[in-house]
Amino acid sequence: MRFKNYLLKSKEIKKFQSLQIKLIDNTQINDYKDIIDFIKTTYNIDIDIDTILLEFNNKLKVIYKGKYKFALCLDEGILPNDIKKLTRKQIKDIKIEWYKINDEFAKIQKVFEKHLQHNVGGE
Repeated sequence: MRFKNYLLKSKEIKKFQSLQIKLIDNTQINDYKDIIDFIKTTYNIDIDIDTILLEFNNKLKVIYKGKYKFALCLDEGILPNDIKKLTRKQIKDIKIEWYKINDEFAKIQKVFEKHLQHNVGGE
């Protein structure tokens, strides 16, 4: 995609590209569903991040019974190393799941980038 096309992107696209998955407190509210819905409807792309988050949060519950869960984040959230009072094995297992879920989300972002490149005039 040409550099000028990156500069022309909307605010929602920039936010979607900046999203990542981190651990957040259950009480924290971050609502990025509007960005996901915008991408789904505007570009007609099947993004099913809710099922991925649910699946990985269920795996996380087996490893860790605390107050954190996986969620979409921009600047907020913590990394697996920042959780206190865990054994090395728990941290290692949480990191493995965290890498896997971020890999899945990166694949979704890559599909979207390819869609933009082919359908919105990028070359």
